[in-house]
Amino acid sequence: MVNLKNHQKLDFHNYELYFPYEPYNVQNEYMDKVVKAIWEGENALLESPTGTGKTLCLLAASISALKKERESDPTKVWDKSGEEIRSKIIYTSRTFSQLT
Repeated sequence: MVNLKNHQKLDFHNYELYFPYEPYNVQNEYMDKVVKAIWEGENALLESPTGTGKTLCLLAASISALKKERESDPTKVWDKSGEEIRSKIIYTSRTFSQLT
């Protein structure tokens, strides 16, 4: 269990989100867009420069959305067949060496 005592508690579209430090503006914008897409059930294609914390932002936002989804329906069964999954997050990344 992670101790969230020292994390920043943020609120995006009524999603309670914990972040390990005070986020930069670009991180706030990124997490806002991730949560908004999840909340509205939309697809999102997001990009941000190298070193802006995209992975951390995506994890913080998507985990908070999953937590809220599970809390809203604790009887929901999450099986391997995928039939019960409401949201799907696909994350891809490429490194600098792949650009050359």
